[in-house]
Amino acid sequence: MMELQTNYAVEENSFALSAWRERTMITDVVPLGSSSLEFSASIPATGSNRGYFVRIIDENDKEVPGTYQQHVSSNPNVEGRISSRDLSLFTEDYRLEFGPHYTATDVNAVGATVSLDQGQPSNFQGSSLTGLSDGRDFVVFRYATVKEIFDTQTDVQIYLVEGQGLQPQSAAVEGKVFTLRKGDPYTGVDNLKFNRNLAEGKTYTLCMGIFSGVRQIAGYSFIAR
Repeated sequence: MMELQTNYAVEENSFALSAWRERTMITDVVPLGSSSLEFSASIPATGSNRGYFVRIIDENDKEVPGTYQQHVSSNPNVEGRISSRDLSLFTEDYRLEFGPHYTATDVNAVGATVSLDQGQPSNFQGSSLTGLSDGRDFVVFRYATVKEIFDTQTDVQIYLVEGQGLQPQSAAVEGKVFTLRKGDPYTGVDNLKFNRNLAEGKTYTLCMGIFSGVRQIAGYSFIAR
């Protein structure tokens, strides 16, 4: 991973974060018994996602039969129930996994997880981008995702697009992309540097995407100045 460059000036408090921000996260899990639970989660409302998938993984990293679900949905706020006679929530440990769904495919990339330790939800992990500063030709950001996102041999791309809202990687400004690969830290601070200045007063969105930016899992907007 490259180190954060500091040889260009950053005005104090130069970053103007708007109220617009999107993340992928599991917000709550409620066991209903040894073989059933309810969950709530959120996923970006913009971008090219076509819904979400959810599943439960056992201690051997195997999917518990009957727990996988995929849904086509444009609603960013998700609520659902998972039931399986192969679950023993109060005596075994599991991991609830959640992520974006694009088309009818068995390729899934995890964007959020929760540990289920004998029925107790803990260690809520999700995917997010946080703006730290921006200048005339750069943005500095903090990123976070989950290590399980790399289980499907995918890369994670972070890139800037014009306008407010997540877009595919093909819309990246100057085609600049910061890439995370398996083995890289899945949380950290880094930057994108551009050859030309960003347009003052114009809105931009930093996006986090997977599978060449086809699915987007996080982002935030700011106004360049």
